[in-house]
Amino acid sequence: MTTGSSPIDFGDPAIEAFRAEVRDFFASTLTPERTAAAVDPTDLTGLAEPFEREVLRACGERGWLGISLPAELGGGGRPLRWQAAFSFESAYHDAPTIDTAVTLAAPAVLAHASPAQLERLVPGMLSGDTIAAIAYSEPDAGSDLTRVATTARRSPSGGWIIDGVKAHVTGGHKADWTLLVAVTDPDAAPRDAMSMFVVPLDAPGVTVVRRPTMSGWHLSDLHFDGVEVPDDALLGQENRGWRQMADALLAERSGVFWVGWSARLTDDLTSHLRATGRLVDPRVRRELARLHLGLSVAWGHTSAVLDAQDAGSLDPALAAAAKVAGTELLQEIADAAGRLLGLDALRHAAWFEPTDHRVAARFGHELVDRVRETISVGPNELQRDTIARFALGLPNRPTRCALELAPEGRPAAMRDLLAGPSTLPERIEVARSIGASLVPGPPCSSVLAPWELLHDAAPSPPGGRLGGTLGELLSDLVARLASGDAEVAWAAVVPHTHQAPVVPHADAADYFVFIEAAASPPRAWLAASGDVVVTPVQSLLSDHAATVAFDPAAPGVHELHLVPQALDRAHLVLAGWLLGVAEAALDHAVAHVCTREQHGGPLAALQAVRQQLADRRMDRDALACAARYAADDPNPVAVTRALALATDRAPRITATAHQVCGAEGLYADAPLHRWFRRAAVMARMLGGPDLHLDRLADLLHDERPLP
Repeated sequence: MTTGSSPIDFGDPAIEAFRAEVRDFFASTLTPERTAAAVDPTDLTGLAEPFEREVLRACGERGWLGISLPAELGGGGRPLRWQAAFSFESAYHDAPTIDTAVTLAAPAVLAHASPAQLERLVPGMLSGDTIAAIAYSEPDAGSDLTRVATTARRSPSGGWIIDGVKAHVTGGHKADWTLLVAVTDPDAAPRDAMSMFVVPLDAPGVTVVRRPTMSGWHLSDLHFDGVEVPDDALLGQENRGWRQMADALLAERSGVFWVGWSARLTDDLTSHLRATGRLVDPRVRRELARLHLGLSVAWGHTSAVLDAQDAGSLDPALAAAAKVAGTELLQEIADAAGRLLGLDALRHAAWFEPTDHRVAARFGHELVDRVRETISVGPNELQRDTIARFALGLPNRPTRCALELAPEGRPAAMRDLLAGPSTLPERIEVARSIGASLVPGPPCSSVLAPWELLHDAAPSPPGGRLGGTLGELLSDLVARLASGDAEVAWAAVVPHTHQAPVVPHADAADYFVFIEAAASPPRAWLAASGDVVVTPVQSLLSDHAATVAFDPAAPGVHELHLVPQALDRAHLVLAGWLLGVAEAALDHAVAHVCTREQHGGPLAALQAVRQQLADRRMDRDALACAARYAADDPNPVAVTRALALATDRAPRITATAHQVCGAEGLYADAPLHRWFRRAAVMARMLGGPDLHLDRLADLLHDERPLP
């Protein structure tokens, strides 16, 4: 759940209190004076190893490193969200408590270690006395971990002899031991040939070769030349190492660290721009609003992972989406900072290095350093393929995937909702189902959005002209909407014109609700069809559109006193409708690429198609998450985030659906163009994403924009 302007909320007051405790500790521990004396730009943490170990031990003494590990092993026994909260604060404060032994090794160790191994390994992980590494990748394997060449063979003494080279190891120069996978059955298929081992890095035959990265900090290559380890160095079952490694990597992609870093960088950039007087520039404010929106999307994906972990299972597609959203947001922040800071962003310094231009130099460092994020822990191209496979079900071979369209006609559930008590999430869900269907009629024929607005409306000014008559009219009209005896058209008005240029199905409307959403505050009028001028017009929607003009001084035209929350609810219903439109188009595209054979196989087997549809699935998930959060807590920031995403993502999804469906989607008897048109029209009727980004900027920042 999200509250206020920040999208980060772990949903539990006890966790929020714990976060405050961790924040206070890092604020007093990572002071500029202390970190300046311990800077080490060659380490990923930016800090020297002795200082890092000091901080790790202090966190271990407080029980934080393993706060969510089982109590019987010495951990805190808390739900995983507590560990995630600690990880978030660690990243936010650039603390050297990111790649801890618990973070890197606990998923594999807890799942597969023997009792003796647990007794040997876990205490040091919890206390902070142990620094661990993971060594999976190899020089010739890249991200294809089925090509591991390191071998482990039985020794005469009954142990194992390991030979090979591991590459790109974070913290290899300071780790006490590492997890690695090696081939133990060279005759088996690659995924059945490997085993996982715990290897001390001070063992004879281990050589650590440090390699500077383009950011200045070091990765390591680990050379194993006849390294002999005992039999109990084997972790888990022999020849099950590939699966154990895959499970461990999945747990590492929760996204919490990436969101923590993104939140800190966004806050630092905002503070710097405020201090330098730049927030009065509307272009700067919109850019920051865009980053805030990206942060809320990344947090939504991460929160979905945490929910799944709390439930005891984790869909690989959820973890993949969190990884893509979080890492690409970090790159977007660095790029945006470069544009906003200009030449100052050419400075370069790691975060703890003393400098007179700390913020600008930090973002110069970020621009270079964050290139790695979309590569490490599995490149984002592979993550998108995971989304395509597990979330969309895209196959490598042709399938028969019939597309079932919702029946035409209004769902009876809608009338039941309006006739009796209902909740906003329920009404949004019905609007979503209508958007996905091929219901004939205007985008607002569901009447849910006008009902939301009129249900709490009053004459403006309250008690003014025709107040009693209008009050009776509103009550009667709300009842008629619920019973299906009236049609109300939602008409978006061009500011200062009293004219709605395109109103779908205007000829069928009994009443019009005119909305001037861009006004401050927004204005609304109600008029019967006989009191307006309806002029048929061709529009993006090829069915019965018209330009509708009205005279606000006419006796039959009534200005409404808008209840802000009612307008927000109406807009959220329309966002839900847009979500349904986008989902239907995406489902249609998935069905098409699964069954359409081209270039020797189904379109779904082409990587470009899989990547595009994976991105659109992430867009759909982001919109669904934002709509759900706003429905549960319709505060202005949450509502504006949902509208910004709906008006941006829904047209993007329907456009991509057309692209992958090719010429087959262009025909009038195909359903795809209906969803495309409806997304385009409603996005514009709601004002478009830039309007909502600007509003989000106003809500987040109190500086006055330039005239």
